[in-house]
Amino acid sequence: SGQGFRVSHQHESNRIAIDRIEQKFETRFNNIEQKFETKLDRMEQKFENRLDAIDQKFETRLDASDQKFETRLDASDQKIENQLDAINQKLEILPRIDAEITQLKVDVTDLKGSQRSQIWVLIVTVVGAIIKFGFFPNP
Repeated sequence: SGQGFRVSHQHESNRIAIDRIEQKFETRFNNIEQKFETKLDRMEQKFENRLDAIDQKFETRLDASDQKFETRLDASDQKIENQLDAINQKLEILPRIDAEITQLKVDVTDLKGSQRSQIWVLIVTVVGAIIKFGFFPNP
């Protein structure tokens, strides 16, 4: 019975030692797990912050690009409008130019007829003078 007590006591001591080891292991494991969770949370927060910064830079650049595009589009639109206005002004002048060209054609035709008449008058006058002075000299 003395040996049974010793074995039982030894068994009880081993169990207490094992319980302490398990408790220490669990405490250390919990500490490591908590540190890991804390570091993981910090890494996630840093990652989120960096993603937010990248997103903000992207949005800022995208907004700037949109603004440049809008400005260029507005400038191009204004140039096109100005060119269309200039073309329309030129088109409005065309009927008046056409009328002036028609009138010039009429004037040139009249002038040609007038020149022919003047040439015939000159020819008749020269021929008349020759006849008068050539055949009928002055006394």
